[in-house]
Amino acid sequence: MKKISSVFASIVILGMLLLPFLLPVSTFAVDSGTGPIPCKPNTICNPLQVNSIQDLVAVALKFAVNLLAIAGGLYVMWSGFQLVTAQGDEKKLESAKKAFMNAIIGMAIILGAWAIATVVAKTISQVTGSKEVILNPIK
Repeated sequence: MKKISSVFASIVILGMLLLPFLLPVSTFAVDSGTGPIPCKPNTICNPLQVNSIQDLVAVALKFAVNLLAIAGGLYVMWSGFQLVTAQGDEKKLESAKKAFMNAIIGMAIILGAWAIATVVAKTISQVTGSKEVILNPIK
């Protein structure tokens, strides 16, 4: 039984190490339809490649949601690893269950914050008649 546990722990650790390489690469850029602002000779170019404050906020929120979602997934994996390696110890089991619940609650808060930000951005863009700011973190 101990050998099976160590093999499973090795697989989980290997999966955690390879996870960043297996995830799809996202470019945290906003396509506003106009493309990046062209850089004229002898001028300072816009390094962020955003055309407005709305685009900058959208890029920052998308980056934060993606980063926190990955961190939440890793925390769930870590709490699962703790649960597997607890081996019946009540204190360790309780700690692992608490960590898992904290991870789930944290991911729910992230999802809720993203949903609220999306609703607010769409409402503002409809009221002002400006272009729509889409905060879809998966693009």
